[in-house]
Amino acid sequence: MELENWFVETVSRYGSSRSLIDKINFFAPIPRNFFEGFQSFVNKYPDKVGQIVELMKNDRFLEFFSKVFGYSRYLIGIVMENPSILLNLEDFLGQSFDYDKVSEEFANLYDSFYNDKSSFLKGVREIRKREFFRIVSREIVRLSDFEEVGRDLSLLADLVIEFILRYNMRNLISNYGEPSSGFCVISLGKLGGMELNYSSDIDVIFVYEKDGKTSKGIDNVEFFDKLARDLIYDISSGVSGEFIYRVDTRLRPDGEFGALVRSEQSYYDYYIERGQTWELQMLIKARCSGGDKKLGERFVNKIKSIVYSTPLTDSEIAEILGIKQKIKGSEYDLKKTTGGIRDIEFIVQVLQLIFGAKEESLRVSNTLLALKRLEEIKVIDKDIRRILEYSYKNLRRLENYIQLYSNLQDFSLPLKDKDKMIGLFRLLQVKSSYISGDEDSVLIRFVNDIKREVIKVKKYIFERLLSINVGEEYIFFLYNSEEEEVRELLKSYGLNETARAFSFIESMISSSFRGGVETSIGIRNLLRAVSQSPLPDSSLSKIYYILEATQNLPISVQFFTDERNVNFIFNVSLLKDFFINILRRRNWIWDGMMDTNAFMDYLPTLLDKLDFSENNYYERVKEVYEVFITSLAFLRINKFIDASKTKEVLSYMYDKIFYEFSRVLDGKLCVFALGRWANRKLTFFSDVDLIYILPFETFSDEFFGFRDRVI
Repeated sequence: MELENWFVETVSRYGSSRSLIDKINFFAPIPRNFFEGFQSFVNKYPDKVGQIVELMKNDRFLEFFSKVFGYSRYLIGIVMENPSILLNLEDFLGQSFDYDKVSEEFANLYDSFYNDKSSFLKGVREIRKREFFRIVSREIVRLSDFEEVGRDLSLLADLVIEFILRYNMRNLISNYGEPSSGFCVISLGKLGGMELNYSSDIDVIFVYEKDGKTSKGIDNVEFFDKLARDLIYDISSGVSGEFIYRVDTRLRPDGEFGALVRSEQSYYDYYIERGQTWELQMLIKARCSGGDKKLGERFVNKIKSIVYSTPLTDSEIAEILGIKQKIKGSEYDLKKTTGGIRDIEFIVQVLQLIFGAKEESLRVSNTLLALKRLEEIKVIDKDIRRILEYSYKNLRRLENYIQLYSNLQDFSLPLKDKDKMIGLFRLLQVKSSYISGDEDSVLIRFVNDIKREVIKVKKYIFERLLSINVGEEYIFFLYNSEEEEVRELLKSYGLNETARAFSFIESMISSSFRGGVETSIGIRNLLRAVSQSPLPDSSLSKIYYILEATQNLPISVQFFTDERNVNFIFNVSLLKDFFINILRRRNWIWDGMMDTNAFMDYLPTLLDKLDFSENNYYERVKEVYEVFITSLAFLRINKFIDASKTKEVLSYMYDKIFYEFSRVLDGKLCVFALGRWANRKLTFFSDVDLIYILPFETFSDEFFGFRDRVI
């Protein structure tokens, strides 16, 4: 009230009435901030107060002034540095960002301050702040929309990068000579997508065309490393008074430990040979923001061909989901919360990676454009696009307004600051109104409604494209479900011993190195396979005991995300207990089977190198027999060999065993194969029919003594 009285007293000196207060309370998102800002302006520029009060008699100016001055302390600070903006506010905001005009201003700075870098950077900072004010304020007063703001802020950042890069390039060439290579700055993230926030980092990587030397003998890589470091310093260090942008280079290959600059080819080699799924996802946003445009365009086109070379697999989606789950934010962190900005971007980018291999129109860096293209090719319908577009725009606008208050990188609703919550809601509204007092609770309901709709869409997309049922995703540990809920779901997979099954699954998960959605997908794949068994409980038990015996429980969830692995171990679980028990005793067989081709080459040598002595014959034969027959069962159940080959190999195994037995007995035993053995048609549990001949008279002492040794 004291501020309002001061305001009335001040404006009344210039012929204005108290009615201005009602209008300011109607227009200003946070009226108190307006009055405090205006008081600071009056104190600093008393000679300009009359002009401002006269302008406030115009309702359109007063609306603009109230909204720009009535929320963000950062915008107020810009006006305090440059009051001429306020004196010409209506005309200033009536003109949108002009790329060519601003580019010309930067070019004039570049030419004018050839040897005065400090003045050049100071000029860049001032132009950037002025244009930032224009772009943001036009959106606040509804003269532009979300998409225009993101595009214009990104173009402004491109110009800053381009001209500071040119300035530093000129200085370095004079010292180190002309490099024999082009160089460009590739933007990623929000800048790459032309959807920059009000207070975004700019994510960049640096690319030079090829190795070589400058005209003064310096290696290209050394020259461009200096160039990149100078660029980062000038943009982010505050050398010009305050930082222009925060620069983040951690998305480069090998992160903070990787080289700051790389040659074009080395990037291609890295992403083809070593690039992780999340890195390819990140490269969806790649765009050239400065430097050699020809190099930049070629680089981005090649990167797109790498990113979209093959459709995303289920396990790769699980990998991204697992990473995303680990960086999940609090309930009202608009960026990281479930149903928030990252969820929407994740949905869109996964669809791009799945369908972009065939549909080149999806290979775009902008989220809203990608949504439009997804609808055009009928991957999603208009209702899904409408929900995601509406949700994305409003959550991003809220995120922008949160950051705008003090130009800080914040993503969470200020739940404990009622004035800020009211201001956010009023900025979000299409029409102005008086404060009711319940705006904060209405805003929370609004955000929760958006999150619910996004989660519904996400579940639908998962069911349709990833085959993750709603129940499966909900139950399996994403939402800390109760044991009873999980046991009920286990019944739907044909598992009757649900307490035992739950114990097995809980043990796999608690032992696992992985978590989150990747857990859900891995366990889902396992249970789907088990449900196909004639005896699901038996199959699950066998699988668990195999993993336990082979000490593979810690990697079981990761193992199951690949359905080929699940099919392999499921087939093994269909084997008789005889084989499973052998595997539990001789668990190294499992490790060998993980490289099937090598193991198939190894098995024949196992027989060919048999060398027994009579005193260890039984133990050695038992070992070879168990390893050989269990391995053969693995190969057969997984269809690596056919039935006829299996019978042939089994018959050969008995040939070798009895041949070596005869050698142990000094060749005094002659064995004749009969039946299936003779016909080379032995199966795993066939009787081995044979007769044997000894070189002694029947019923002699030698006969009975030797027969006892044979038996």
